[in-house]
Amino acid sequence: MNDSEAERIYETLMREIGATQLRWVAEEIQEQIAIGNLEEKKITIIETDDQEQGYAFPSQSRSRKATVTGSIEFAGKEKLRLLLSALHRATAESASIEDRLAGLISADFPKELREDAWSIAEFSFQDQTDREKIFISTVASRSSLLNSVKDLAPLIEELQGEINAD
Repeated sequence: MNDSEAERIYETLMREIGATQLRWVAEEIQEQIAIGNLEEKKITIIETDDQEQGYAFPSQSRSRKATVTGSIEFAGKEKLRLLLSALHRATAESASIEDRLAGLISADFPKELREDAWSIAEFSFQDQTDREKIFISTVASRSSLLNSVKDLAPLIEELQGEINAD
């Protein structure tokens, strides 16, 4: 896969993701790409003593080293790599965290209910200031997320393999 193919796939995925609940992933990747790939470079600064120019004495020059940080644009493959990594974190790792939290919550259930507890465990996170629920995990949402991960994982792996093949 070359950079132009990777760029085309990146743009297609960004459009598709932008129309889903994972829109926030696309927005974060766009912000990261807008900043660019930060790179440090060491440069040499040469200073000349202009006061002595025009006289019979040669001008004196001094040099010193400095480190500057610049930004370079991400190539197509790098953009796609960033997006695939973010999608993996947003789906697979989130699913794993939710599943683990459901297991921890179910551990508090009486022994006879523990086996079924994962299927009834629901938890939510609330905003500290207005107590509005900002995230609710239910059996249906966890199952949907796990299914999405199962569907998405092979595609991510295949694309990562193609990027790294070159």
